[in-house]
Amino acid sequence: MHDNTIPNFRSVSKTLPCLYRSSSPEEIAETLRDGDGVSSASLSPAENILLNEATLWIDIRTSSEVNVDKINFITQKAPGGPFEKMMFQDPRGLEASLHSARKQRIYMSSKDPAFSMDYVFEYAVKHWVSADAIVATGMISKENSLVMEAISQRGLGGLFEVILDCHSLIVGILQAITLHLEQRKAVGMGANIIFHCTLGKDRTGIVSMLCQSMVGDSDEQIVKEFVKSHCVEELAAVKLRPLFGKWVESSNFTKADAETMKETLAYIRTNPKYGSVDGYLDYIRFDASWRRRFVEAALDPPTALNV
Repeated sequence: MHDNTIPNFRSVSKTLPCLYRSSSPEEIAETLRDGDGVSSASLSPAENILLNEATLWIDIRTSSEVNVDKINFITQKAPGGPFEKMMFQDPRGLEASLHSARKQRIYMSSKDPAFSMDYVFEYAVKHWVSADAIVATGMISKENSLVMEAISQRGLGGLFEVILDCHSLIVGILQAITLHLEQRKAVGMGANIIFHCTLGKDRTGIVSMLCQSMVGDSDEQIVKEFVKSHCVEELAAVKLRPLFGKWVESSNFTKADAETMKETLAYIRTNPKYGSVDGYLDYIRFDASWRRRFVEAALDPPTALNV
């Protein structure tokens, strides 16, 4: 399902009917402001899922990407009832918090800011450019042309490599989804989970790929879902140009092409640290026990919307 009221909004896959992915939904704050008591009949399907039906809303952006006023307005004025806001901390604290609330939105607090240019730069310095070459330039800063050229050349595939390195962020999201599904099911209540970054393409695409892989979706199915994010290519150009500035060719990061996802799956499988998607998940401590819980909850979920 595509719905232009929230760009890139759709189910993660047919196999996962209660998980939804999207770009940032901040702009629907204007929908709420325009109407005094917005009725469900006036909402698009995507808006209805977010504002009325969502039971868990996971925002995986960094704080610098968030329009706090708009998010506060949406979470307080959603016609289906307000969202309880919480910070992600650890599985035990998360489990207790999720158990007590009916509807939630979680801000993920992580030391791994997946799309901070500082983090991307640090990763490039560590993995993609030799120390001797950097020292020879006499600078370690974002003006270092060798490092920025490496980032530009790696493009979206390199960015996905960096996102996969954000272990605490990714495992936190997967744990939150699993715990929420289990707890809603335990009390006989339905679940509809939405997670997003800014575009719903890159960080969201990696999380979606991991979820699909765990429930047995094929590479072809994973790639097919990923390329649907081509719908935000123009939006990506607008968002990424000021982020990268003059140092990196931003057009290398705007697409959602099949080859990039194929290369990412190959990168995981050929990386000696991982060896497979399951190996990657083991490495970030979303181990076989967590994966079994995710699969059992996701493939036999509490009642979800048939959208």
